[in-house]
Amino acid sequence: MFSLFHHFFLGLKLAFFRPVAADAWRATVGSLLILMLASLGVTIFFDWLILDPKPGSFNPLAFRDAFWDLPILLLLGWLAAGRLAQHSSNSVNSSGMGNSGNSGAMNWPLLTPIALIAAWIVCQLLGYGLHTLLQYNYVGETAVQMSASLASAMVVWQLLIGMAVFRRVIRLSWFSSVVLTVPIAGMIFWSVAYPSTRFWYSDATEIGDQASQESVVSEEILELQSTLIYDQLNALEPHRPGVVDLYFIGFGGYATQDVFRKELAVIHPLMDQRFDTANRSIRLVNNSATLREFPLATVSNLRRTIAAIREKIDPAEDVVMLYLTSHGSKDHQLAVEYPPLELANLDPALLKSLFDEAGVRFKVIVVSACYSGGFLAPLKDKNSLIMTAADSFRTSFGCSDDSEFTYFGRAFFDEELRKTYSFEKAFTAALPIIREREKQYDPGAEFSNPQLSVGVDIAAKLNVLEARLGATGKRAEAP
Repeated sequence: MFSLFHHFFLGLKLAFFRPVAADAWRATVGSLLILMLASLGVTIFFDWLILDPKPGSFNPLAFRDAFWDLPILLLLGWLAAGRLAQHSSNSVNSSGMGNSGNSGAMNWPLLTPIALIAAWIVCQLLGYGLHTLLQYNYVGETAVQMSASLASAMVVWQLLIGMAVFRRVIRLSWFSSVVLTVPIAGMIFWSVAYPSTRFWYSDATEIGDQASQESVVSEEILELQSTLIYDQLNALEPHRPGVVDLYFIGFGGYATQDVFRKELAVIHPLMDQRFDTANRSIRLVNNSATLREFPLATVSNLRRTIAAIREKIDPAEDVVMLYLTSHGSKDHQLAVEYPPLELANLDPALLKSLFDEAGVRFKVIVVSACYSGGFLAPLKDKNSLIMTAADSFRTSFGCSDDSEFTYFGRAFFDEELRKTYSFEKAFTAALPIIREREKQYDPGAEFSNPQLSVGVDIAAKLNVLEARLGATGKRAEAP
């Protein structure tokens, strides 16, 4: 216990870039194990603390990801140990004893991982504390943006700590310190891009006055899911010769927020009623409230769905519409998450390959997520209409737990598509509505700047569809 507090104090100093002598540390196997367990305990505790809603279920599979970076830290320690041991030997030879008298007992290759883990525990504690304060004081998109800024600051802080260990503790040259910090940068950015599985996850969602206790990893649900995707894809009706049919896919990728499920619960029936997609539509949803009703929103299920629809349509005549709603990242990844499942995110290149592999020609793709404009350029062609809720540099709005709709989804689908059969006209009419709502929510925020690309051939095909729907006079009243 003394070793833990001793190293926590040294880590605190190092985290704020105070000088810490190399021989002030206790670089032993025992110290490393204690710090690893402490870091693990902090992670498990704060995973539970930020869990919403509670209670949650513990995920033992997360232990597999707990110390994936330890071999890299040990390798860095070994690379730095030669210089450090030489420095210590010179100190001992000149004075008869190191600064703390324990230099000879030091296991120098362990110093780097011990110092880094100790300082990073401090980062964990402060980072989680600040995150909790942000969640307490801010809601909605503001909280999301503030949390993203905090995460970026934490990445920079961890990198600077890595540099400080090599430069100020081990006393390497600037060049050597930078070289050894590069692998640390890779580790940190990898953990941001592919975050470790959480130790706690919510598996209950309120449905009316009752709570659903369904777990996505139960054997019954997994068996049911395979039946759902098979039955619903087989139930899709084939195209009608001489008719431009529209097939609709709704994809709600983020399980721990209800807004994506809720808006698909309105959009899917709207498309069936007003755009004649009844029996030619399917909903893929990640949410515990719909585990017995709809297949999961995964890349694999989306691939199966697009391939199955391709077998039903006439690719020279029919149109496939895909609506993606989830969180988006700055590197243009659409979040596909349902803890504790380890699901692949969806990026523009992967999405394009799904349509290309299936041989679907005419497409309407709508992406409602932050930074979704990054999907535009990779997907645009003469056969595609692409819409995004934001440009590639800005966030969209309305994806908070207290929302029934994203701002884009409400304006485009729930309001403007009830007035017209033209996707392009609905998009144009929705822009000032979205801008006004964003101003009301946060007057200082940048406009999300939704994007639109309409290919020449898809425009002609949609004109035919619009004329048919207008002639039949299909309606869908607002709920």
